[in-house]
Amino acid sequence: MARSHIPVVKVSHLIELLERHTGAKSAFGSRTLEDVYPTDSALFDDVKARQQLLTLINEMPLSELGQLLTQKVLNAEHEGFDNALQHCQSIEQGLYVISQYLTVKLLGIEITLVKRTNEYRLLIDDFYWQQDFHQLVIQVVVSMLIRHLHTLTEKFPELSIKYIAFDFEKTSKNQNDKLYKGVDLYFEQTFCAMNIHISSRRSNTRKIKSERFLQAIELCEFEKRAYLETALTTQKVWHLISQSSGASIPSLNEIAHLLNTSSRTLHRELLKEQTSFSALVNNFQASKSKQLLLSYQYSVQEVGQLLGYSDVANFRRAFKRWYKCSPIEFIRLRSK
Repeated sequence: MARSHIPVVKVSHLIELLERHTGAKSAFGSRTLEDVYPTDSALFDDVKARQQLLTLINEMPLSELGQLLTQKVLNAEHEGFDNALQHCQSIEQGLYVISQYLTVKLLGIEITLVKRTNEYRLLIDDFYWQQDFHQLVIQVVVSMLIRHLHTLTEKFPELSIKYIAFDFEKTSKNQNDKLYKGVDLYFEQTFCAMNIHISSRRSNTRKIKSERFLQAIELCEFEKRAYLETALTTQKVWHLISQSSGASIPSLNEIAHLLNTSSRTLHRELLKEQTSFSALVNNFQASKSKQLLLSYQYSVQEVGQLLGYSDVANFRRAFKRWYKCSPIEFIRLRSK
């Protein structure tokens, strides 16, 4: 797989994580990764530096890497999340908590809960990370999903993981990791997802949300807002974009107003993180179109309308600019 160009904002996320890992520190003697790759350094534009970082990541066992990333990016160890899982009264409530709050701290990752007869599907959509880091982040998200689903299984033994689908190639590392023991894995699919089978609907008859559960959800929302106040500007803007429908994405001025700053200052802050408002919107629409076409199987015309295109021909042109082929060709190629 070709190495991807990793902007500063992406690498800096991982450096913050890896700094906390004693094994990563020992790889550079007494120096931390921050010493080797300072966040304001031009080394981020150096191919060798990126490859060294990726090599270090790839040498870690997935289970170990999952634990490491959880500490910083995934919102799996905070009080509200744990309390909500502890006091959920049904499988559906537990899966709701996981889908809404597990990846709060992970930029560009969205988990959608889809209910089906005797099973649920957790769709994992990546609107931000690319190539090497896309595979890395998806695997980490899946490892965290498995961990918390095992916790739910202790409370609801009728729950089991049926299979996991990945949209990337199979490797010996992700195929043989003990984390996936007993779970069917499918690679090179059109989407990333985890299917959860329910052998009995008994536990889901308890739909009442307890007072403790509701209090835990309120705490989750509070912690989410508190985190976003200290997050990177890119993440703040991304959160506001992703909360909107594709047809009503707020403008730069509107988002600047929501963040209590000027559009000029917001533009400068995004440039410091090697991105721009237009780039984030463009990336969101490109990824959202893929999600709607492949994961939800909307028609080309429906996707164009959902993304705010009054003329489907304009959407087709935009899609071809994003993916170098038409939507129909894209679906055909990804469905082989």
